[in-house]
Amino acid sequence: MNCVKDFYNDIADYYHLIYSDWEQSIAHQAKCLSEIIKNNWHKVDGNILDCTCGIGTQSLGLANLGYKISCSDISENAIKRAKEEAKKRNLKIKFTVSDIRSLPDELSNKFDFVISCDNSLPHLPNKAEVLKGLQQMFKCTKFGGGAIISVRDYEKEKQIGLDLIPYGIRQIGSAKIAIFQIRDYYKKDYYRISLYFVYDYGNPTCNTLVFRSKYFAISIDQIMHLMKQVGFINISRIDNCFFQPVIVATKPLGGK
Repeated sequence: MNCVKDFYNDIADYYHLIYSDWEQSIAHQAKCLSEIIKNNWHKVDGNILDCTCGIGTQSLGLANLGYKISCSDISENAIKRAKEEAKKRNLKIKFTVSDIRSLPDELSNKFDFVISCDNSLPHLPNKAEVLKGLQQMFKCTKFGGGAIISVRDYEKEKQIGLDLIPYGIRQIGSAKIAIFQIRDYYKKDYYRISLYFVYDYGNPTCNTLVFRSKYFAISIDQIMHLMKQVGFINISRIDNCFFQPVIVATKPLGGK
C-alpha cells in the first residue's frame, strides 16, 4: 500500500480541485449519505467512522449535519489536511492515521455506521486484502449498525488499454488548471492511474503535476459476496442516489 499512501500524501493539497466546487460537493454528498442512512436504518443521527476519509469530503459535511464523526486514513498528509478543514469549519472530528485493514482495536463495536466512499476499497490489491478491510469495517460497526461503501461499477467501464477521463478546468488567480486522469489497464482487473494537473499561466510552457497510483477493478457483486462472507446481512446495492453506486449492509444483532 506504499504506492497508495504516497499518492494521497502527495495529492492532499490538490485533491479538492478534482471537484468543480468542493464545498458544494461536501454538502451534497453528506445530504445523499444522510438520506441513505435515513432510508435504510430509519435514523437521522449517530456515530460514524469514515475509515478512508481522505481530506474529509464526506466527513466534513456529515459532521456539519450533526453526526458524530471519527476519521481514519492511511495518509498522514490527508489526515493533516482534513484536520485543518475541520478546524476551519469549527467541526469536532476525531482523527487517526490507520490502514483500513488494521483499524485500532479501541474502535471495535463503537459506531452506528462505518463508511468508505469514493472508490477507496479498490486500492486494496486483491480480494483477500479487500476481505481484510471489510472484516475491519465489520469489527468497528455496532450490532445492528450499518456499513456504507461507494465504488465504481467496473462492469460498466472500459477495461482494456488506455482511457482518458477529464475533470475539467479550474481557474485560480491567473492560472487555468486542466485536470484529467489517464487509466492504463496493464492486465486483467488491474490498472494504473496518472492524475494530471496542468497549470497554464499564459506562458509558452505549462507547469504540470502528475500523481500515480494503482487500482484493483473488483466488481460490486464480488464486494457484496465478500461482505456476506464477513458476516454482514441485508446487503444491497443502491443506484442513482450518490455519484457512485452505493453498497449498504447491516451487522446483525448478536452477530460475530
